[in-house]
Formats: sequence, structure tokens, C-alpha cells
Amino acid sequence: NGCYTQVFKGENQECFLEGMKRIFEHIKCVPYKIWFDNLSAAVIIGKNRERNLVEQFERFALHYGFEINFCNPNSGHEKGNVENKVGYVRRNMFVPIPQFDNIDEYNRELLKLGDLDMQRPHYKKGETIAKLLEEEKRFMFKLPEKEFEVCRIKTAIADKYGKVEFETNIYSTSPAYSGEEVILKITADKVIVMNKQFKKLVIHDRIYGKNKESMKWHPYLEVMAKRPNAIKYTRFFNELPDIWKNYIDSQDIEGKKRSLKALMKMIEGDNTEGLINATKAIGETLNNGVSDIDSIIATYYRIKNVGNAAINEINLKDNVPKVKEYKPDISVYDSLYKKEVSAI
Repeated sequence: NGCYTQVFKGENQECFLEGMKRIFEHIKCVPYKIWFDNLSAAVIIGKNRERNLVEQFERFALHYGFEINFCNPNSGHEKGNVENKVGYVRRNMFVPIPQFDNIDEYNRELLKLGDLDMQRPHYKKGETIAKLLEEEKRFMFKLPEKEFEVCRIKTAIADKYGKVEFETNIYSTSPAYSGEEVILKITADKVIVMNKQFKKLVIHDRIYGKNKESMKWHPYLEVMAKRPNAIKYTRFFNELPDIWKNYIDSQDIEGKKRSLKALMKMIEGDNTEGLINATKAIGETLNNGVSDIDSIIATYYRIKNVGNAAINEINLKDNVPKVKEYKPDISVYDSLYKKEVSAI
């Protein structure tokens, strides 16, 4: 009568399988038999009401070894406990409406809440639900040695701007792949763009919505740096903080090139966090009366690495002679005075 809960931004197959995978890994075993509703992420109902397993779901089940069973359509009474559990979870875990900054951290917290909830006694058997679950685990399968990677692979053709479409949404790649075929690796929360050699080009957060766009500017800045005077007509330039727009505008052509290349390094890997730190860096540098791009870069790396600097112990080789500690004798300076004075 226990349960574990995970939250996702969508109801697609990747979210469905990722949720089960996390629960399996949390309890460190796999039930030998699982009952499912007739959800589209797992099964396709044919014209004659026959069930056809979705390929990825079938591979998932074969990997973990559990037996698949489906409830009859429109038969909620067959899983009454599950239907009631949905309401129980809503009332006990999602009231008041939770607020969080990181969905992965919150999902880990939900697994812990599931463990805590199972400390209550079973309504019929008298033992705690947690103890009953531990007894059930003796009959479950062990986790496979190799991890199952929950993802979908598909190809896409980039348009003349190097952008691809997936589920009505647009994701950037690189101008170098304009008109080329790329490979998309889609997970529950990421869209990873790769070339034909499966080398990662760009990693996007997966968009949940319709007709939206995710833009990673780093691959495009290299092209912009070759024609710096044209940057002010781009969406990237218009989205920059005013302090960066004014700085780039104030530079000559070579200065614009250096500024764009520097900005490209700062936002590499993370547009949002990189631009935040880059903006702090240029603001602090200009406030100190310095405006060259090298000083801005130095300030950026200081801000980025604050708290991460580590001084490692230096291990000398055995053949390096030991040097005795030198203690200076400052009493000799007393002779310069008429009388002895205490050292400061």
C-alpha cells in the first residue's frame, strides 16, 4: 500500500520510463510483475482491440525483466487502490503547492518522502508498510548490471540557419550544419544535438510547449565575429544587457571581434549562467576604470571560480635537499637606536 512519486514536465514515454527507472534504482530492485493502465507510452490499441507494445517500452521491460500486465479499458475498479492513491498523494505531498528551483533535487526529495510515508502501519496487516516492502523485495529481481539509458534517437535536417524542429519546437545547432542531417538524442529533460559521428554539438533543455525556440548562441558567435558590424541586426545582440551592447558598439572592428570571441568563451556551455557572470565581470571592470577585454576576461574567471580555487600540497622528490627554516634576527636593528626598542 506504499507508493513513490516523481514529477515531470510532460506525459511522454521518456518521462514515463525515467520515472520507473528512478524508482527501481531507489529501492534497488525490480518487481517481477507490474500492472499498467493502457497509456499510449506503453501500448497501442489496434482496430480489433489488440494490444501492441511500444518498442521502447518493450525493450525497457526486457532489460529489467518484469512481466507486463494491462488492466481492461475503462475498468477503474481493477486498480481502485491506485486511483485512491493519486488523491492521497495530492493531498499529502502537493498541498500546499510546492515551490522548488531544481526539479531533479525535488524528485529526490519525493523519493525520501515516499520512504517516510511507508513508516505508517498497513491498514489491514498491522505491520509498517516499509517492513512489508522489505519482505516483498526478497521476491523481486536485482537491478541489471548495466544501466538502461532512457532516450529516443531520431534524425533531423537543419535549415539554412542551422536550426532543427522537434515536436513543433525549434532547437539551434550550428551554422556549420546548415542543410545537414544531424542526430537528436531526446531524454525526459534534454534535447542533445549530435553530428553523424555522434559527437555532441549542443545540449538544450527540452521544451514543453508548442512553437517555441531554444537558442544556444555559442556556435553562432564565431561566425558573427567575422562580420562584427552586422551583429547589431541579430536577435542575440538585442537580447544582450545594455552594458554589453554599449561596450561592443564603442569598439572598432578589431575590438568588436575580440569582444565577441571573449563573450563566446564566457557563455560556452551555459548561455544563461555564462552571460550573468560575464555581465557582472564587465560591470565590475568598468567601475574600476578599466575597459580592455583582457581585464574583463580575468574578472569573469575570478567570479566564475570563486570558492572553487584549491591550493594543492606540493610533494617534493626525495632528491630535493631539505632547507632549514630561516628565522631572521631583527635585534641587530637595535644598534641603530640609542636604546633598545621592542620589535613590532
